[in-house]
Amino acid sequence: MPNKKENPGAGGAAFGAVNSYSEQGNNSENDNFSQEQNGNRDRPLSLHHDFKPIKSALYDLVGRRLTDTEAAIIVALCQSGEVCSYSRNPHHYSMPGRYRTSLYSHRKVAGGMDRLAADGLIWNWKQEKGTRGWQSTCAATPELIEKYAIVTDGHEAKLIVPREPIVMRDAEKNLVDYKDNAKTKSMRRSLCEYNDALNDTAITGVDKGSIRRIFNGDFKHGGRGYADGGSWQQLRGKATDEDGNPVPMHLRRSSVKINGEAVSELDYKNLHPRLLYARLGINPPADCYAVPGFHRDLAKVALLIMLNARSRHGAVSALAKKDVMEKTGTAVIASHEAHNAANGVLAKLCDLHEPISQFFFTGIGSQLMALDGDIAQAVMDRMLRAGVVVLPVHDSFMVARSKADLLGQIMMEVSSTKCGMIIPVEAKY
Repeated sequence: MPNKKENPGAGGAAFGAVNSYSEQGNNSENDNFSQEQNGNRDRPLSLHHDFKPIKSALYDLVGRRLTDTEAAIIVALCQSGEVCSYSRNPHHYSMPGRYRTSLYSHRKVAGGMDRLAADGLIWNWKQEKGTRGWQSTCAATPELIEKYAIVTDGHEAKLIVPREPIVMRDAEKNLVDYKDNAKTKSMRRSLCEYNDALNDTAITGVDKGSIRRIFNGDFKHGGRGYADGGSWQQLRGKATDEDGNPVPMHLRRSSVKINGEAVSELDYKNLHPRLLYARLGINPPADCYAVPGFHRDLAKVALLIMLNARSRHGAVSALAKKDVMEKTGTAVIASHEAHNAANGVLAKLCDLHEPISQFFFTGIGSQLMALDGDIAQAVMDRMLRAGVVVLPVHDSFMVARSKADLLGQIMMEVSSTKCGMIIPVEAKY
């Protein structure tokens, strides 16, 4: 099918069953929850659904034999119903052997897209060569989605549990190899068990997505768990209420059901600053983000930036450009007033948190992510041993409401074990 539509454009990478787990933004908690702010970006192509049970039906639907990659593309696009991004650059598909899949190569993906488009099954918006920072995009036609729904009887395809759930990236975010040790083998075993259990759990109201932990440079930096695709973590697209007001992310998540039961989301309160206070054996303020004279949301973003930035100047500049400035009615983004406000709230936070001020502007946030990733995995492991699948959102967890009390107890016990201090847990809904 000719490209009759303007390419909607897509930033970011698409490593099939690998880079769909990529961290967004600058991989730091200071991004005001960067994954949640990318709702206007196209979903990276992720070939993570099992197409084999319906492979022959797909042949009949298309009217010809399909390659495995073509079948996987059809399932991915029809399951999401969204525009997806993918690369036509051969170098994009170069990666260490541990991350490769038989479905994902330049020849198989680019060729499959072209053939499916020629069949009139998908829209394929090719990005011109030499255009930096943008990828080609694709989407299933409404006719294909309608036929696919008949073939599958509306049932979602099962996930292909990733062979390698432990991902290492270098400074340029390229996938790199690493040597296995006792810790990586333990992490891999736990994540594979979790992903298998997730696959057998009925999740409605959102896409499922297998979890991988993504590290940056070494196993002391990064390491949070990221779910594939438009899962409960990302919830792509923006939702508004009947009055046109944005619906907060936690309220959108509240519509999710696990095995038919409504969910609760339990959150570690002020996790990263509390981890630093625990390191020093000092009790933190009751609310680390409460700063007189400034909106709490602004103070929260400011403190998280202070833990991730490498300099005070960089922190001020980053905070002044955050949309939280306008959302809290503080100042116009990037204005002189925004810079003044950023300076002011950073100064007050330095005074309020003087005991841990030695960690500010050191980039320690990436190390804290490694610890909160370990905490999250321990919580998931313990809940799974109790027969309960939770949905991690970094430092919070969604769980069937009947199991919320058990989750809260386990979260506090794990924090005590991992950092020597019980970190309070609160319910978002």
